[in-house]
Amino acid sequence: MQDNGLLGCGIFLVYIAFFFITGTMAFSVVEPHSFIGILGFLIVWGILQFVGQAILAVLFSLLAR
Repeated sequence: MQDNGLLGCGIFLVYIAFFFITGTMAFSVVEPHSFIGILGFLIVWGILQFVGQAILAVLFSLLAR
């Protein structure tokens, strides 16, 4: 495949967009109003980000073939 550089840029842009999407999803689920709420938000955001990265890695590895 000759467009590996373009695929790499696409992956980076999708990763940035996914960072904000998962943050918004986590915030709407937890809606933190206290310090403990913020800690819960960060934990939920981390879990969503990890699962999303795994899914994106599988999708992009299939696209790179």
